[in-house]
Amino acid sequence: MLNIEELARNAELFDGYYALIRPLSMDGATADVWLALDTHTVTGDVDFAQIARLSDSEVEQLGLVVAIKIYRPQNALDIEGEQRFRKEYMIVFNCIHTNLIRPTYFSVFRDTPYLVLPYCKLGSSELLVGNLTEEKDIWKYLYDVSSGLDYLHNKKDIVHLDMKPANVLIVDQGNYAITDFGISTVYNTKTYSDNDEASGTTAYMAPERFKIDYKPSAASDIWALGATLFELIVGTVPYGEEGGAGQSVDNELPPFPSGIPHNIEQTIVSCLNQDPAKRPTAHQLMEFSEKQLKYKLSDSTKEGIAQQRPKVKKLFVAGIAAVALVTGGLIALEMNKSENETSIEETEQVTVEPKEESAKPAPIPADVLKSITAGQAALERGNDFVQAHPDMINSENGLGEDFYIEALQYFSELKQMDAVQSDDSISRIVAEGIETSEKYLNLFVKELTKMSNSPLPMVSAPATKRLEKINEFLKSNQ
Repeated sequence: MLNIEELARNAELFDGYYALIRPLSMDGATADVWLALDTHTVTGDVDFAQIARLSDSEVEQLGLVVAIKIYRPQNALDIEGEQRFRKEYMIVFNCIHTNLIRPTYFSVFRDTPYLVLPYCKLGSSELLVGNLTEEKDIWKYLYDVSSGLDYLHNKKDIVHLDMKPANVLIVDQGNYAITDFGISTVYNTKTYSDNDEASGTTAYMAPERFKIDYKPSAASDIWALGATLFELIVGTVPYGEEGGAGQSVDNELPPFPSGIPHNIEQTIVSCLNQDPAKRPTAHQLMEFSEKQLKYKLSDSTKEGIAQQRPKVKKLFVAGIAAVALVTGGLIALEMNKSENETSIEETEQVTVEPKEESAKPAPIPADVLKSITAGQAALERGNDFVQAHPDMINSENGLGEDFYIEALQYFSELKQMDAVQSDDSISRIVAEGIETSEKYLNLFVKELTKMSNSPLPMVSAPATKRLEKINEFLKSNQ
């Protein structure tokens, strides 16, 4: 029986060509996903026994980094099963769409099938669970995912069967693509394993999937998309780990967070309709979300960039702009960029009308300004780390969570100061700094928790140590 962890420990190449680096996901129902170096692309001598100790950027300098989905031993194929698997792989290989990430290679190693896929550094939309609350971001997510599903359903007659946050990857900032649709299934057929339950994750399974006579249908993917979007917004799956089976017992949804637009709530509720015939199609969702995005884009243009919430990367600039508003005067703020890259999203001008001398607010104490600057600078360094290490784990030059711990210390101390409490503008800067620091520390906790459960001591031990440090700090900071 093939033991993947043992292969990794012994630095043995998987199928003779892939140097296993670390597990990316071990939560799937039928397979594990590993980060690996394709040795076809390596030039020169490389000590593969040391590769797991390198950062992602260092490994990328050696050759092509890929993700390998390795099916577990119980999914080993007989001759007939392998032929069917190869045939279905050929179908999904020809699925070419912006919002799909298709496997690039398939083979069987020691009776174990595996797929090779492109590696997306930014990870999956699991990182967004409970954090997808901006209206435009929600419509963009729905548009990208429904576009990919529309292509699968209507162009290829393929049902995904395992839609969930982990199977929607963040391709780049604000763009998403569906993965793990190979090997899915063609309408009204069985999968290669003839095991429908294994072809999905229970919490995202529609009610009809629990029926004995169930045949795969596109409507089941729509229910799973609704459950996925609900979890990204609310933070929990709509009907618990029982999925549609739980909905059949209790059809009441947990409440949405305040501020979520009614049309978004209604869209998700329609996706989760118990009757498959009453759910919207992927094409309808794509068209509707596209209209909403165009409306929001037009609306934001009218409002002007000053009304838009700044990204984390621009938080430092936004903080200083707010201080400028408090102290009065005119300030033009520009992000560092090349001469040919000017855009209104990265250049802001804030104008304050002159006031009577007696109306000028008291100057901000120097120690407050100094701490705000230091806290924002720490957030910037943390953001730079996350961009360089999207998995939030590997770094030869430091631990990214330390930047957010430093920032949270500054902002927490500021929150107690009288000069901050008495000024609404400065209070908002401090509150946003605390919120951002805690948000990213919680993301580190989530990623490190996964790594701490790895069967490989070289992965779990350092992750556990870092996790304890963050939790201890958050507890002391309450």
